[in-house]
Amino acid sequence: MDSFETMLHYYEKPIWNHLRRITGNNDNASDLLQETFLKVYRNRKRIAPENNFKNWVYRIATNTAYDFLRKKRHIIEISLYANEGSETILPELAYSRIEEEILAHDMEKALEQVPLHYRTILLLYYREGFSYEETALILGLTLNTVKTHLRRAKQALSKHLHNYE
Repeated sequence: MDSFETMLHYYEKPIWNHLRRITGNNDNASDLLQETFLKVYRNRKRIAPENNFKNWVYRIATNTAYDFLRKKRHIIEISLYANEGSETILPELAYSRIEEEILAHDMEKALEQVPLHYRTILLLYYREGFSYEETALILGLTLNTVKTHLRRAKQALSKHLHNYE
């Protein structure tokens, strides 16, 4: 139980972020995080020592999110005011921060337009830092399929980003 709690604390935030990026909703990500870790706990004896535990957890999380989206046929939402609060900053820093926030917002909106299977590959590869091989294992795809889908995902994202210029 101690090792499970250690694993939970280590993976909780990255898995939650991954789930939030897939679903676009904090509440759904929290619910799916709990469901993911319940599945991990229930299936803890199935993990083979030679397999990468991190890949296994991400695969469970990704499949849990896909199942949720299939069941709900959920329209992805994004909170424009996720970090509400007041703070005092210098005017030149404020302008720079506004530009960064606009760029991040545009990137998120463009990412939402990319088909889910492509979006997931982009998130695993670029945001989570998984290799091609690890991404293939997590998604249950061949290496060449991941490379092809990643190329197509970048093209789709680029096309949607042009709409926000």
